[in-house]
Amino acid sequence: MNIAAVDIGSNTFRLLVAQLDDNKLKTLDKRLVTVKLGRKLKKNGTISEKTTAKAIETLASFREIIKRFNPKKCRACATEALRTAQNKTNFINLAEKTLGISIETISGEKEANLCLKGVMAGMKKLSQEPLILADVGGGSTEIIFTNDGKEYQTGSSSEQPLSFSLPIGAISLTEKFLVNDIPSKREIKDMTFYIQQFLQQPLQSLDLSNKNAPQLVGSGGTVTTMAAMDLGLTVYEESKVHGHHLSTAAIDTLWNRLASLTLHEKEAIPALQDGRAEIILAGIKVYQVLMDLLGSDRLLVSDWGLLEGMLLSLTDRKTLSQLK
Repeated sequence: MNIAAVDIGSNTFRLLVAQLDDNKLKTLDKRLVTVKLGRKLKKNGTISEKTTAKAIETLASFREIIKRFNPKKCRACATEALRTAQNKTNFINLAEKTLGISIETISGEKEANLCLKGVMAGMKKLSQEPLILADVGGGSTEIIFTNDGKEYQTGSSSEQPLSFSLPIGAISLTEKFLVNDIPSKREIKDMTFYIQQFLQQPLQSLDLSNKNAPQLVGSGGTVTTMAAMDLGLTVYEESKVHGHHLSTAAIDTLWNRLASLTLHEKEAIPALQDGRAEIILAGIKVYQVLMDLLGSDRLLVSDWGLLEGMLLSLTDRKTLSQLK
């Protein structure tokens, strides 16, 4: 059967239509559109008319694609922007009418757990060590911890993962701190401290002192963009990005390069098109701070996450073979 999922994120809207056959998922269509639903949301409290128009146009195009494949099951989820927008009810009513699918505004905890499901479905090699998954989005950052990634991956773990949803995202951090085209040392220092304050408490609650160093996995647009840049890709290639390792040195190199460029110069980089250039520095900084606090020297990149987890939730299966 065909199934479909729509992720209504704070920065991007994504669609994935897949065919489920013999416990495997075959991708039929996959789309990503930068909408920036969370733009100026912290300041104004509402989603603007201009952004709403872009969102509705995008959802209308998604509906036409979905109709072509006639999926048996569909799921649409909204995240941080629609958890906080004052006009979320009116927006969701219009969005549901346009998309033709009921839209769930999921909690941060549910978002984190769905993200973990998607990552686990797509990863071939996981160590026996504790696993920490980080997903830096436009409006929030999800941190998920499990003692044994392999057991969770196979569905044999009885332990419930610990998940945290933090109100720090690439859009909100950029708007709060990065005023200048090329950020000042003060802006960077203030943003770094702010991120540290949010990350320290959940990491301390994990009590990792008597455990092996956790395996750190990243998913979402920030980390896949970082991987694409590290690989020197001019056209995004999922097969190369997925499973790529980013060292702290590589991430620092990316940061130093981008922090010295104007927005116009960043937009000329192929991997930073479609609105990613404006917010990439804030997203990278979250990963830098996280890795520093954990003492991690490398980050495993997953191209799969929330969207694939949403599909997995439609199958009534604990695990699936990898997406093809």
